[in-house]
Amino acid sequence: MRNERLICAVLAAAFLAAASIAPADVCNSGLQAVAQPTVFPNRSSAAVAWNGSVLAVAKNENNFSKTVWVAIYDAGLVQRSTDRMVAANTDGGTIALLSNGIDFALFYRDLQQHLVLQQVTASGDLTGGPVVIAPGRAVWPNQEFDIAWSAARNGYVILRTVPQGGEKGLYLTTVGPDGSARSDQLLDLFLGNPATPRLAVKGDGGLGLVYDRLVSSTLEGLFFMTIDPANVASSTALVSSAGRNPRLGWNGNDYLLVATTFSAGHGALHSIRLSASGQVIAPDALLVAARGVDVAPLGLVWNATTSEWALGYSDSVLGFNVYPGEYRLLRLTPAAARISDTLFSPDRTKATYGTAYAHIWTGTSYNSSIDHLVSPA
Repeated sequence: MRNERLICAVLAAAFLAAASIAPADVCNSGLQAVAQPTVFPNRSSAAVAWNGSVLAVAKNENNFSKTVWVAIYDAGLVQRSTDRMVAANTDGGTIALLSNGIDFALFYRDLQQHLVLQQVTASGDLTGGPVVIAPGRAVWPNQEFDIAWSAARNGYVILRTVPQGGEKGLYLTTVGPDGSARSDQLLDLFLGNPATPRLAVKGDGGLGLVYDRLVSSTLEGLFFMTIDPANVASSTALVSSAGRNPRLGWNGNDYLLVATTFSAGHGALHSIRLSASGQVIAPDALLVAARGVDVAPLGLVWNATTSEWALGYSDSVLGFNVYPGEYRLLRLTPAAARISDTLFSPDRTKATYGTAYAHIWTGTSYNSSIDHLVSPA
């Protein structure tokens, strides 16, 4: 194991926490209140984004309307702007929060289930009004999205599904920093349920895509596709017949795919490395075996500062339907060899705080929202 000093920070529904990883497995944290479930207003931290100097934090208000807010924090997790309301009524709260290196873009669904972009400045002010993405495209319940910023394209790249109806399929949509339309194209008609589409952006603007594809009653699995900077798509290739719920990243040389597999009622995380053209260069390999029933990847980040992959994942001994499990951070070499595996929030009283959003790297710290989940049981 490498003996490095890294910083990981956590934004929580109940706390704002900063934790440092000294030698590989040791974490110390400090906590600061952000929101409390029994205190009004209860604005749980959601997606986070870093523009190089400040951290934007989306917040979902736990009310009937699922109101979305945003606030700005500094690198020390001190709030520098008031909470600003982005949308009073949404379908489910924040979808994603991203930075273009200067400002931010917060994505959510409106009550008609359209995907909407709202620009946010580095000081936390809203720029312009909400912009509906691909307003002419059909919308249905259970749409799925993955969204990334591409500096080479100077725009946001949106991989999304239309799960039913005459326009059913997987679509690639690109928009400018202000949400202005650039392209919208159908990539595939054959989707699993769910399709769990994921994308990774290359430095030249090319893309790698992975999604669950249902070809026939006997052929379903994770398929991979590349898109060049001119939006020309390659053919699809089956890369995992057993993997589900993938996460995908690009490190400048190759793609890393992480997915969940199940055997005899127990989950595991497996990795596959693929070349820039989508050829498998390191086949399916076990990363993490579940301690009990369920394990699932939450976010995959390439950290160029320390040349490592950082995988956020949840591990539940009793299963996610019973117990949320621990939220953990697995650090990997470029070849996906283990460096360390530690709790994202090292405070044991916050070990079972989880998230639905990917973590980020700020140059000095890993940051993530965490929420105090309550079991359905």
